[in-house]
Amino acid sequence: MEISEKWGLFLNCKKSAIVHFRPTQKGHIRATLAPFIESGELVIKVKERTLKVPIKENYTYLGIEINQNLSIKDHIKKLRKKIQYLTFSLYPIRRTKCEVKFLQNLWQITARSLLDYAQTFNAYTRESEKKILETLYRTSIRNYLGLKKGTSKVIVDKIIKLDYQKLHQEYKNYYLKKWEAYKNKDDKNPIFKQNINRVIIKIDLEGLERNFISALNVLGTRQKCCVCHGSPRINQNHYNYHFANQANQSVESIIESTFQIAEQLSNIKEEIKRIRANSNDEKHWQTIKLLKSEKRQLEQETKDYWNNVHNNLRTLLM
Repeated sequence: MEISEKWGLFLNCKKSAIVHFRPTQKGHIRATLAPFIESGELVIKVKERTLKVPIKENYTYLGIEINQNLSIKDHIKKLRKKIQYLTFSLYPIRRTKCEVKFLQNLWQITARSLLDYAQTFNAYTRESEKKILETLYRTSIRNYLGLKKGTSKVIVDKIIKLDYQKLHQEYKNYYLKKWEAYKNKDDKNPIFKQNINRVIIKIDLEGLERNFISALNVLGTRQKCCVCHGSPRINQNHYNYHFANQANQSVESIIESTFQIAEQLSNIKEEIKRIRANSNDEKHWQTIKLLKSEKRQLEQETKDYWNNVHNNLRTLLM
């Protein structure tokens, strides 16, 4: 301590703490810290001053809370509270009739940034803790979009459009490559100019309608059918029983078509951006007009799909 102060490195007790990692292991360190753990602080005497460093079971370092068992569970608890606070605070915005894409962008800016940051430590945790964080991804997007708990995990994953199960590995690989380049003093390596946000995929899902959300909620809550004798519950199979034979389309095929169209719309949007960036030729502007026309047709097709499903569900509930 005296040597560090000699070089101008002073200990700030208010911002410092001692965490005894893996306290269940017996050894010299545990025996040494035992008397201090009971008092809750370690007293260090430096010349004429007395420094008291608190001993804690967990500590927040760079925004990640790590406990003495090197587990991320405590951080996930805090993260869940933060996301719940954001969800309720943004309720006045979410309850308005705004587009699904706007709600998705809202989730991406507020909740997803917190979840993605937790992935930096998630690469070194147990599989059970990884599953908890994955569940938090799905729960948060459901709440933001107003989807019920009964919404299929497969549908939620398609809405997220992100391989969040392997995202921690993307972070880990990125920083390992950067560290190797730094050790080898490879200043010309392009990874130094690459931002970590470029590695992470930005979600850009087009063409989802509000009726898509409301129809999925009705099918998920399984309300009683007013048309059939005995009032069975309305789910995807019951909807198909009434309407799949008429339009030759089940709910599953409509959902699949919706996400295929959403992918096409995203590709068209990217193609328009690319053409605008590379050329101002009149011929290319004609191509953009054709692409925009195709985009409008696909958007109308999706809208017609879910307006039809929504109207059919209304007939079953009336």
